[in-house]
Amino acid sequence: MVFGLGTRAVDRTGDDYSWLVALNVPLKRLESKTNKMREFSQRRVDLLDLRANALLSKDFETVAQTFPPERIGLFASSDEMESDSAAQRGEFNKLPSVLTFERLLGETEFAASMRSLLRIVQRLTITPWTLNSRPISWTTGASALTSSNAARSK
Repeated sequence: MVFGLGTRAVDRTGDDYSWLVALNVPLKRLESKTNKMREFSQRRVDLLDLRANALLSKDFETVAQTFPPERIGLFASSDEMESDSAAQRGEFNKLPSVLTFERLLGETEFAASMRSLLRIVQRLTITPWTLNSRPISWTTGASALTSSNAARSK
């Protein structure tokens, strides 16, 4: 799962990561320690600048500042360790966040809805499917479905 257009889930870079989410246990993480979650999290967001008609890549922190706090909280968790470091440097106006999707996965019907969607698609196509979820903005979302048999059928 990635924040933005979803291109980072497909075209990964060495220092940027996407979250692998098991829809039956969506809050289970391979990384149990906060510093590991920060290390293996998404840092950059691909987005469309509609005014410039361009695809851009920006730091998540920059993009997060444009969202209402109650909305960005669905996708990001406070990075207390980085907040302490920023305070020591005298940077008190910055609230560092780590993309974890914890509230989206734990407090909404998102995971259950995605499981239902996959069951319907699988039943209709008689093919196992995986879902790459791609939240675009805080008001809309988009998804890409990929079949394990898609490459063989072409």
